[in-house]
Amino acid sequence: MPKTVIIGAGNRWGTRLSADILAHEALRQGEIALVDLVPDRADNVAAYVQRAVDQVKAKVKVTGATDRRKVLKGADFIIMSYHVGGPSYDGKPYYYDISIPNKYGIPQRVGDTIGPAGVVRFLRTMPVMVEMLRDIEKLAPNARVLNYVNPMAMLTWAGNEASNLPFVGLCHSVQGTAEDLAELAGIPAEELRFTCAGVNHMGWFVELRRGTEDLYPKIKAAATKDRDFFKKERVRIELMLQFGAWPAEGSRHHSEYYPYFLSSGAKRRHYGLGGARKVDPEGLGRNATYFQEERAQNVLRGKTPVDLTPSGEFAAVIINSIVTGTPSRVHVNVMNGGGLIGNLPPDCVVEVPCLVDENGWHGCAVEPLPSQLAALSLAHINVHRLAVEAWREKSREKAIHAIMLDPLTAATCTLDDARAMGNELLDSQPELVGYLK
Repeated sequence: MPKTVIIGAGNRWGTRLSADILAHEALRQGEIALVDLVPDRADNVAAYVQRAVDQVKAKVKVTGATDRRKVLKGADFIIMSYHVGGPSYDGKPYYYDISIPNKYGIPQRVGDTIGPAGVVRFLRTMPVMVEMLRDIEKLAPNARVLNYVNPMAMLTWAGNEASNLPFVGLCHSVQGTAEDLAELAGIPAEELRFTCAGVNHMGWFVELRRGTEDLYPKIKAAATKDRDFFKKERVRIELMLQFGAWPAEGSRHHSEYYPYFLSSGAKRRHYGLGGARKVDPEGLGRNATYFQEERAQNVLRGKTPVDLTPSGEFAAVIINSIVTGTPSRVHVNVMNGGGLIGNLPPDCVVEVPCLVDENGWHGCAVEPLPSQLAALSLAHINVHRLAVEAWREKSREKAIHAIMLDPLTAATCTLDDARAMGNELLDSQPELVGYLK
């Protein structure tokens, strides 16, 4: 009878991940505890999930809470899905994450994983994550931690360093991209066989096959023939054509990872990219009104059933495999210990295929990345390393160095401007990153 606690559940993630759990027959027992700091959201998500439980007549206890400590005891699985300091993609401090670098010529489109915004997001998130891990160690020492919080690679690296709890990072970029590539190749998704490996949001589809057929010729032809698709996904298509593999993240987000696309107005125009994301400094974010939306209200009022179609997220798949022993294959973020990707550092976090069974997740070793792809990945691993060291050592200087080494920052800013931007970013949120000295 598994007990799952979702921290940061008062949003569409909390409802979706809970529905995924209940889509598995074997998981229709035990307990789902839903934690959100805002009481109304905690109550609403609990009511929503209770509707789903009643719908499938599951023997699952549903609990809503604003204090994680009240529901952590005896948990088997902890799913983390939260943001520190304010809304994930609106309001402050996210406004500073985007607006300050933009002032220095860095127009981040998402800014949650890498770049100046990704570094400072990690530095404000990790101290809170450590507090959570300590609570889990005390109240649920046998739990497994499934993290959806960005920046994924940095937090998974530091999370594994901070605690001996089994800790894995989850993202949907690989499976979502795989479906898109199957469609592009004109084959059913279930017939696509692929190997994707790298670092989070920079995984590379180094192999794409149907049986023994290499699908890359079809994908290259289709991607360049469809002009609308080419315009929408030009960044990824150009990367595939120039470096030899399709990357596992959308073009809008992926453009932030390199020096080639956003570092000047001329480059942005050439690749059909806009400027920085527009952020309302006083915005409350989408999650603040999620349960007031018509679709959510219809569920809460019993007018429509909860959609239990699996979303494609891996959390419930992993939980089901561990509970039942039914093997599954997923792509997740794990430590590269043992050399899962042989030409990336053993102490970094990589995104690779993993097999899951009753004993947990087991990373699969893949072939070394082609040298050019490893080099692109290493540029970001170096940023990850310095950011983790900055957190560990409480070093403001290493935080500045992490920002300065970001490829887009290095392509855009002078050294003086990069340092000034880093200092301004850190000074914008002293209550969250003031521990750096």
